[in-house]
Amino acid sequence: MTFRRLLMSAGTAVILAACTPASETPATPETDTASVETETVDIPAPPAEPAADLELDGASAERIEHSNQPAFYVLSFSLESAPGQPATEYSDTSPAMPLLSPGLAIYLEGDSYKLVTKGMNDERADVLGGSVGEHTRFDVVNTGQGAAIFIDGTTAWTGERLRQLDYTQFGQGFRQRFWAGKVYDLNICGLPDGLTLASATADPASIQCPES
Repeated sequence: MTFRRLLMSAGTAVILAACTPASETPATPETDTASVETETVDIPAPPAEPAADLELDGASAERIEHSNQPAFYVLSFSLESAPGQPATEYSDTSPAMPLLSPGLAIYLEGDSYKLVTKGMNDERADVLGGSVGEHTRFDVVNTGQGAAIFIDGTTAWTGERLRQLDYTQFGQGFRQRFWAGKVYDLNICGLPDGLTLASATADPASIQCPES
């Protein structure tokens, strides 16, 4: 067996390469002729986006009457607002209002939601929270001890008992203040057994309407 010494240009390493004698022929690698088994794997499809309970187009509303609704109740829903809606100046058509009810109205204000409550003696409170550009959950609990509003699982307001929930109107507030977007997880029920104002504020996750 012979060796050849290769000298590279200045600044490079010296490389020693082994040469195969001419008398030796490299062996041909054996080919495995056995059949190759294949396995089909089912790739699960991505989870489907949950269906909205209501879809509002900015030109119509969905009004739900609650003629037999108890004075004490839970109102839960999530909002997903369409982009580009009026959220600043007040006029006949602005700002957009996702919800109107006797005890609660919701407006768009900048990048947030503005909730205006109305109590049994006309007490009023303004609550700012949530993000218009994101899926936002609201829970309203009205009890004999008072009321509370939760935004994305956090207590946003507590105060006097709200007016009775005779109706809820999604998609249009006062005047022609229409709103476009989707309403998810809409639940309205009488106050569940064991749920009080204290227990709701201590554990917002306990605010659940019974499954129908």
